[in-house]
Amino acid sequence: MDCKATQKKLPAYLENTLSGMERDLVSKHLSTCEACRKQLEWLVVLDKELKSMQEETPKPYLFTRMKARMSNEKQVVMWWQPAGYTIAASLVMGLMAGIVIGKLTITKTEIVAAEIGLNDVFNDVQLESTYQFTSY
Repeated sequence: MDCKATQKKLPAYLENTLSGMERDLVSKHLSTCEACRKQLEWLVVLDKELKSMQEETPKPYLFTRMKARMSNEKQVVMWWQPAGYTIAASLVMGLMAGIVIGKLTITKTEIVAAEIGLNDVFNDVQLESTYQFTSY
């Protein structure tokens, strides 16, 4: 039996709920494997600690108070949720309108800038060509 299989069976081994053959296999593995023995020791200590703890009794009307708090929280969430969706939708629409207006403005600016830039290029070419003809 390997460590993984043994460690899965350690709680049942500790509670004495394994069959005779399984218990013998786990015992045999524990006699040769220190890591699994340490795991069993840790489970024994944990089991003792859990058994030594006192059982807590809930305060009266605990369930009723918790149920009331949960129902109040749902009402708070429901109140602001539609407002949040409305605000988010308005922001998205405003952003889209800004992008469209910005695209239109940029497009006109780019056209004017392109026309001015091309005119300068053509004027430079004409000046260079006349300069070249006059220099001969």
